[in-house]
Amino acid sequence: MTRRLLFLFIYTLGSLAFFGQNLDSLKLVLKKSNVHDTMRLKALIALINESPYGEFEQYVEPLRLEASKIISKKSKSSLAFAQKSMAVYYDTKAFLCRERSEGAIAILYLDSAIELTKVMKRDDLLPRFYENKGMLLSERSELLLALEMFQLGLTQAEKNKDTLSIMKLTASFAVAFKKLGQFKEALRFGFKSLRLTKLLGHKRHEIDNYNILGFIYSEQDRYDSAYFYSLQACNLARGLNDVELLPNSLNNVGYDLLQLGRYEEALKYYSESATYIEKYGRSPQLANLLNNISRTYYKLKRLPEAKKQGERALEIATATHDRETLKNTYTNLSDIYRDLKDYKRSLQMLDLYIAYRDTLTDIDMRKEATKKQMNYIFEKKQLADSLKVDEDKKITTLQLKQEKNQRYALYIGLSLVLVFAVFIYNRFKVTQKQKKIIEIQKEEVEKQKHVVEEQKSLIEEKHKEITDSINYAERIQRSFMATKELLDANLTEYFVLFRPKDVVSGDFYWASKMHDGRFIVATADSTGHGVPGAIMSLLNITSIEGAIKDGHTSAADILNETRKSIIERLKKDGSIDGGKDGMDCSICIYDMLNMKIQIAAANNPIWIARQNKENGLYEMLENKPDKMPVGKHDKQDSPFTQHDLDLKKGDIVYTLTDGFPDQFGGPLGKKFMGKKLRELLLTNAHLPLAQQKEIFFNSFINWVGELEQIDDVTLIGIKI
Repeated sequence: MTRRLLFLFIYTLGSLAFFGQNLDSLKLVLKKSNVHDTMRLKALIALINESPYGEFEQYVEPLRLEASKIISKKSKSSLAFAQKSMAVYYDTKAFLCRERSEGAIAILYLDSAIELTKVMKRDDLLPRFYENKGMLLSERSELLLALEMFQLGLTQAEKNKDTLSIMKLTASFAVAFKKLGQFKEALRFGFKSLRLTKLLGHKRHEIDNYNILGFIYSEQDRYDSAYFYSLQACNLARGLNDVELLPNSLNNVGYDLLQLGRYEEALKYYSESATYIEKYGRSPQLANLLNNISRTYYKLKRLPEAKKQGERALEIATATHDRETLKNTYTNLSDIYRDLKDYKRSLQMLDLYIAYRDTLTDIDMRKEATKKQMNYIFEKKQLADSLKVDEDKKITTLQLKQEKNQRYALYIGLSLVLVFAVFIYNRFKVTQKQKKIIEIQKEEVEKQKHVVEEQKSLIEEKHKEITDSINYAERIQRSFMATKELLDANLTEYFVLFRPKDVVSGDFYWASKMHDGRFIVATADSTGHGVPGAIMSLLNITSIEGAIKDGHTSAADILNETRKSIIERLKKDGSIDGGKDGMDCSICIYDMLNMKIQIAAANNPIWIARQNKENGLYEMLENKPDKMPVGKHDKQDSPFTQHDLDLKKGDIVYTLTDGFPDQFGGPLGKKFMGKKLRELLLTNAHLPLAQQKEIFFNSFINWVGELEQIDDVTLIGIKI
């Protein structure tokens, strides 16, 4: 089967000046004799950048001659720019050699560009040259060296805070991991690059990123996903009228349609791609594309057209020494000649295919050897994000096991934890009284410095004991709550804004993977805050877990059963009301496979931000809660309401407690209010969730100002 094309990030050829001027005015600069040397260099670089493909090459050699002339004069005013122009010349020559399949020569040009850049101490150019060299090495299956170049470039780009280069190098890592067959890592880097591209607003690079993702999915035979991303690239390139990137995107869509058996549609995209390629003379792409068209005709049983296009592909691939396309063309023509009963030529093509296949198999074996060396080399280079997946899995498994053991221990020792927490609270009260006594005594013992110092030391010691105890209680409470590892493993994009009023909290968020594959998230506000609230949160969490353990799997049933458990446990608390404590809580059960969500809520609302496809704006859908708590209440015998909703890709589900909207602040010292919070969420729904969290946190801090935070605050956003 013929391979797909992938031209990763067409070389950037030196954007130094003159952008936006028309070509005629730039050419006029070169004709004038009284133009400054630097201006001539800038005009040549701009012509290289802005001339159509196939025309800019005429300005490359004049750039070298002009730069060499200035360098030989050693003019201080123009020398630095002339050296930079020479580096651009080397980079451009490497690009042209790459287009002519002269990879070894292209690498030599890039080495010259890198060395010259180091001499000039222009670190801002290094990421680009390292990236381009890595791309060439990757195409030659020298993947270890390619990854080394990408890492050198990425390190320098991060040092320079060059987001554009970071984005491009991240995409390069994605392609390299794809070639090594490490598809999970390839997708991780691919999506990271896409997010950076959208953040920067670079539409052409966004096209490349979509093509890369389609390419990775195609290599895994996941053609539905590949088609989705290839079509995204194609539509964006068509919208920009990008005649350089559109042919490749059209070809990729055609390839995915061919694999999906949609032959007529594939032929339509291939034909349009061929029109662009023949017009702009990209013959290496044309050979591969013609072979794709030939294969499509073969699938449609249109053998004469298949033979014609296959022989054209063979002619071009032979001239350009494209070994991969030659191999695919031989096997394709062998099938065609066989069906045309030209058995002699069919056998001839088959023999050539076997010869090239064996050669490429050697390359694949080298790739496999490269893969075996990667862990060692990249451990030294600290590429933990991409090469420590197995280690992370072991850590995650160990953590899950520890959490499970911890839960069993906490079920058995819950009463001990409650007693311990009460003890901490009593100690805290005792210490407060002691502090008051000491403050009164301070005035009386002003002249008794030694006694005061002893009392001060005692206070500090007691304060440390209480602080240590509360911090220990906080660690116990946090062990009951959802871990980052659990959320990362089950959610694609999310944020948790959790800001307790004290060290320990009545608010909590809890999550678990259910036995049927769904993922449950609870957001709750227990009665009280501080130590009492924390104790209540432990009871509430264990009650939720107990309800699920007893076989309750729907959102409403879980809340109903949790309420029964809480009322039963607190009815003997010794109070007149018989245990009216409990919690406000929302339960969301996500079925990501079927794009559905099941909701039940007690007093806490659930908001879903959804983008309107017609105008691109977000709308806020509100799921109102039942006006009763999870605990003893006048309506405690009324079941909670359950909502089963369909989700759409891009939806953002927001859950929260009342701490944020009830907070006093602002210029008039009033409550923030739910309406204002909902508007704040809707205004920022289009942003990445990490950025949203920062905005909401800053908004809360600015609102509180000099006032005191009055309650625990929890706000969670989950993007579908």
